[in-house]
Amino acid sequence: MLDNLESSPNLVEVEMHSIVHGKARFGEKFQVFNVSFNFSHTPWGDLTEAQDG
Repeated sequence: MLDNLESSPNLVEVEMHSIVHGKARFGEKFQVFNVSFNFSHTPWGDLTEAQDG
């Protein structure tokens, strides 16, 4: 999942925070983390053209 976020052309400054290994949820242990990111700048005109195209 993190790889997909990092390679997305629509996101920048993807960072992982607060990694917790072995957090129990639903009777199973999981790796839990928080992710922060910013959307890359796309001029609204370009977005409109992409949707219409």
